[in-house]
Amino acid sequence: MEKYLFAGPLLARLAEERFFLRLFSRSLQGLCGLLGLAALIEFFLAWKKIFNLPAEGMVGGILYQIAFVAVLYFVLHALLLAAAEVLSLEPKGRPAMSLASVLCRLAGEVYAFACAGLGLGAGLFTWFSGKGAAAVLKTPFTFLPFLKVGAGTFQAGALLIVLGLLAGLLALLAGRALAELFTLLNRAGRGD
Repeated sequence: MEKYLFAGPLLARLAEERFFLRLFSRSLQGLCGLLGLAALIEFFLAWKKIFNLPAEGMVGGILYQIAFVAVLYFVLHALLLAAAEVLSLEPKGRPAMSLASVLCRLAGEVYAFACAGLGLGAGLFTWFSGKGAAAVLKTPFTFLPFLKVGAGTFQAGALLIVLGLLAGLLALLAGRALAELFTLLNRAGRGD
């Protein structure tokens, strides 16, 4: 009967610090692949909408797509760098605290890249097309609610850019502050 009970050995394996960190590193790499695939699908779906726009709208759509690709590069690269950083962490009795620090900083950086880049792209799209960002965006609204700024006016485009930059800066600050908090807690727990 013992050979059918696998929870004990699995929990013992998860308690090993090196395995714990390797598991999260591989998870970040897997997330990178899945996110890249989802973004590729979103990229091609946006082109389908962009090709139905008038010429000046297409220019805005192309600028949005350039911003989207730049954001995608930054986000995927940040995920891969964080995965490598997790593998290089020295587990000294508190790997979860070190990992939490890396993940908080990563979350802030990823959200900052997304807000700033997509806000800029959506603002440029709004200026060139005279339409709201919803003409090419659907999925990002869930994670970036400021992109729902309405009408396709110059003011709406400027507001998208400003809100994107502000949200990005706040996300970066929040991620870094939480990362530093976990680092301090980790040092205090180790007695450094």
